[in-house]
Amino acid sequence: MPLLTVFTPVFNLEKYIEEAIKSILSQTFTDFEYILIDDCSSDRSVEIIESFNDPRIRLIQNKINQGISFNRNLAIEEAKGKYIAMIDGDDLALPERLEKQLVFLEKNPDYGIIGTEVININKKGEQLGSIIKYTIPDDEIPSRMLFNNYIATSSTMIRLSELAEIRFKKEFVVAEDYEVWIQLIRNCKIGHIRLPLTKYRIHDDSISIQKQQLMLDTEVKIMKQQLEELNCKLGTQMGDTHLGRGSV
Repeated sequence: MPLLTVFTPVFNLEKYIEEAIKSILSQTFTDFEYILIDDCSSDRSVEIIESFNDPRIRLIQNKINQGISFNRNLAIEEAKGKYIAMIDGDDLALPERLEKQLVFLEKNPDYGIIGTEVININKKGEQLGSIIKYTIPDDEIPSRMLFNNYIATSSTMIRLSELAEIRFKKEFVVAEDYEVWIQLIRNCKIGHIRLPLTKYRIHDDSISIQKQQLMLDTEVKIMKQQLEELNCKLGTQMGDTHLGRGSV
């Protein structure tokens, strides 16, 4: 049985999926299975995936388009590893990412999820701006998560046992990760490897660009739900102030 499962959701990513897969297959840590779930792509994504001759790759093809939450849940259910690492099909992992996260989780059993610092890149792979550094101490992250998502999904590695009773909600088209992180941090610690080990690609076809307003509205909804549990109320102006994109 592999120690780690890596998961990538795929939908019409022929421009980027080859590079993403190569970034995983070239990791310094090698004992993993790599699940890719294709959600009925109409381009060459599946053809590109099938061109790789690596026994660690396991391709699952949906018969109908199911959406990102369904696919993340399916990956959790199919995973054979002790941990599951997430990376989207247009993003990249630097070579030591999996090794460093795995070593950390093995040494720190009270942590259920660990991310990394992030390098934003454009569609050509060129760096955009400065490195996203997560400077808040780990024990303060749950408080910060009241006001915005403080971990990049494509940088995460999660202890699979912490997801035993937690699933991504299908009604969340975007920000489905944020809602799951909120559930996780009620039971375990969350943190970051303080190194830039993930490259997050920003391009016109990405969900975060196409559905910016829906993303913001969903994050506000999640934030309000958290505050309601604490018997707090949130004004519109305060919500707009604390949900700044890219804030760390």
